[in-house]
Amino acid sequence: MTAVSAEDRALLVGINAYNEKPLEGCKKDADQMYQLIQKVWDYKPNQIHRLTDRKATRRAILSEIDNWLIAGTQPGDRVLFYYSGHGYHLPDDNGDEPDGQDEVLCPVDSQFTSSDVVQNAIRDDEINTRLQQLAGRQVIFISDSCHSGTMTRAFGQPNQRAKRPFFKNAPRLGPATRSIGRPEPGNTFVSPLNHVIAYSAVSPSQVALDGGPQGGVFTNLFIKAIRNQAADRNKDGQVTHAEVLDYVRKESQAYCDRTGECTDNNGHLTPQLDANPKWLAQDVRARSAVPPPPSSSPQTTLHVAQILESENAAQLKTQMLPSTTFQLGQQMQINVSSQHTGYLFVLDIDSQGKLTVLFPNEYSNEHHRKGLLHAGQTVKIPDISYGFDFIAQEPTGQGLLLALLLEEDETFVHDFQRRLPISRRGFGVIKSTSQVQMTLQWLYQQLHQTLLEPNGVGRPIKWSMVDIEYEIRP
Repeated sequence: MTAVSAEDRALLVGINAYNEKPLEGCKKDADQMYQLIQKVWDYKPNQIHRLTDRKATRRAILSEIDNWLIAGTQPGDRVLFYYSGHGYHLPDDNGDEPDGQDEVLCPVDSQFTSSDVVQNAIRDDEINTRLQQLAGRQVIFISDSCHSGTMTRAFGQPNQRAKRPFFKNAPRLGPATRSIGRPEPGNTFVSPLNHVIAYSAVSPSQVALDGGPQGGVFTNLFIKAIRNQAADRNKDGQVTHAEVLDYVRKESQAYCDRTGECTDNNGHLTPQLDANPKWLAQDVRARSAVPPPPSSSPQTTLHVAQILESENAAQLKTQMLPSTTFQLGQQMQINVSSQHTGYLFVLDIDSQGKLTVLFPNEYSNEHHRKGLLHAGQTVKIPDISYGFDFIAQEPTGQGLLLALLLEEDETFVHDFQRRLPISRRGFGVIKSTSQVQMTLQWLYQQLHQTLLEPNGVGRPIKWSMVDIEYEIRP
């Protein structure tokens, strides 16, 4: 199906007019998204339905999804669902949730009735069933709501900015059953599906914030990231999904630091992106019902590697000696230092797209056990204990060196390390272009998880990364 004949459909929901704990900015959110999807994604007004305030009942929302989005489209079409309003969580009713909780959306007619029932809520299972019926379309799902709220505190002291309803006589919710210090799912409201790209304002254990009459914190940042191309970090004219996530995360944290309004989340707002990793380097404006296939081009591999660029809180420094330009047969050395203590990983991507894990390795274990780099220390690769030098070899051309520091505990790092191609003998190597790209995309997803703190609220993983380009000449 061509772009001309496609019957794209969008449904935008924004709810302020709750009987209990009304909100201020959600209808504005839906109005702003109405403008954005016309400007950026070329939706026509007759392809967009809106449900706001008293019209946004459970029956109306599900009917619109069933009849407007599902029945009204076919494979090859684009489908967009946007929701701004209250979110909540309830005891899992079918045993499919690892933490025993279903995430729910709260239509305007939601009402708390007992310790485990919110009448007229829409459970994640109901949404996922419908998303599966949209197979073959390109589906973008955006939720500016709390998915599961703070799991360890009573609802007696409401944060007026939180997009979480405070139902009368609501129960005290117990701690999450997920292990403390372990990753939580990025967005438990939407199960991973190849054709769905799902954005959410916060992690499952956090509360989203209503920014008042000007709209939700997340929605405003999401719109700015795309419409104003504020997320275009490398200034190449494209805004990738990875760049959008990095931008809204950085700016959400800046909002928390500036306003002090994120106390329910331990000082964090951590937006999520759940999608097939192949979508990460794709322009958000691209039209496709399936993720792009891997490219055999080494330049594509280097482009995928660039999605890993990050803030450098640890002040990582990487140096290649004697310079970043080498002649074949010339000796080379890599120095890495950090102002923070953490576990170091150094990856090399050569001009043909081959990935080599340079550190940690079999030879480094004697002096840098398990890859630990202490603050103020410099790691030399190779150092004298290796018993050999690095010599510039084929292939010639441009390469990229990535240095990553993880400031997490040994258990987390061990689990992380098991998924990387780190050989017990020598250096881990991946030669297949598609496998290298998949590894880099997987790496991005792992670093953008959230970890649960002792009170059951997620926080971002602490990591820093720097890269350095080099060239090997004949």
